[in-house]
Amino acid sequence: MKDVSDLIGRWLGNYRVVQVIKAGGLAGQLCAHDAFANRYVAITVCRLRPDMDEGFVTRYENMARELRDHEHPNILSVYDWGQDHDFFYRVTELTTAGSLAEQLRYGPLPVPEAGRVLRSLASALTAVHSRRVFHRDLKPSNVLVDREREQVWLTAFCPPPAGCESYGTLSYMAPELFKGPSLGVRSEVYSLGLLVFEMLSGRLPFDPGMPQSILAFHKSQKQAPPLDALRPDVPKRMASAVSKAISADPESRYTTAEDFATEAWPEHDL
Repeated sequence: MKDVSDLIGRWLGNYRVVQVIKAGGLAGQLCAHDAFANRYVAITVCRLRPDMDEGFVTRYENMARELRDHEHPNILSVYDWGQDHDFFYRVTELTTAGSLAEQLRYGPLPVPEAGRVLRSLASALTAVHSRRVFHRDLKPSNVLVDREREQVWLTAFCPPPAGCESYGTLSYMAPELFKGPSLGVRSEVYSLGLLVFEMLSGRLPFDPGMPQSILAFHKSQKQAPPLDALRPDVPKRMASAVSKAISADPESRYTTAEDFATEAWPEHDL
């Protein structure tokens, strides 16, 4: 089997694959029919390669078990996991909601909507962080948003790589992760801050397509322009909170995602 698309029509455990939702060659997301529960589900797959360390599956299973055993309204429910056809798979609820990345193609979000998304994501992150579980790839394409129902889900959690606590997409990684294995809550607060900056401004504070631009931004420890200067309708407290969340110095950031969200968008603004 060459790639994920070859799984269409095949079975992964009790799940018959009917459609590819998103594919990246050796990994992707599928729509499948659950023969046991008679429902459609989403399946995230990762192809098992000979060069993978022996502990990969164990780490993946442990993470899936944590997400299943501690459900949260802003994290897609995990139903099952397993191995088949040289793929490891994780089964979650299926939603028709589009990604935040798709919505941002049409421009920045209204401030109240960005505030609600922030509160939802912060709640999910704070819950998993309390159990020492990290997302490791927080970015708009891994956030699902149902605008009509005002529902937000965090998806695509990544298991920790062997011998290294860093992981993720270059554009959303905290600067300290470029120096070594130092992933922590404040690193994910930084990623969340960048995501909020993008929701409100429509862009990141550097060119995400140019690695040298990202590295130069981090090396200079230059602060991003205040959001209220880029967009006057952003409340000053929200702009200040985002600036603090994406500070180059981890010690200057919020200690929890919930603290960041509470200061940026208080409950009375929901």
